[in-house]
Amino acid sequence: MEFSDIFGKKAIQYLRELPLRSCYQLGLHGYLRLVEALNTLVEEVTETIQRIVQENPQAQLLTTIPGISYYSAFLIVAEIGEIRRFPSAKRLCSYAGLVPSVHSSGGITRHGSITKQGSKWLRWILIELSPHFLKGSDRLH
Repeated sequence: MEFSDIFGKKAIQYLRELPLRSCYQLGLHGYLRLVEALNTLVEEVTETIQRIVQENPQAQLLTTIPGISYYSAFLIVAEIGEIRRFPSAKRLCSYAGLVPSVHSSGGITRHGSITKQGSKWLRWILIELSPHFLKGSDRLH
């Protein structure tokens, strides 16, 4: 039997009905209760994040960009803080560690990979979102 979500309702029901020896069934039911408890906690955290984003105008604005969901908007706003503290987009990119490293010696300047300085979580989410930006909007491409 195939399931799109191994922890979905159909998959859990299938696992509950598996004909197993009682010692294995006891262990499996314990794991299934744990999965249900974790799913409940994930739902609660998701609802909390959605509520926080709906109360924050900056986060709401971010969710209008294709590919940015509640979680992504929440993380970006939390990591950037007050946007006015960055006088330019270049400074924000530098804070995120998304600018190329520069090595100069003897009149020769070489640009390397990104610096990876600053907020690793902001850098991570922006890199993860970049394919969605490219797919979602020709303007952002």
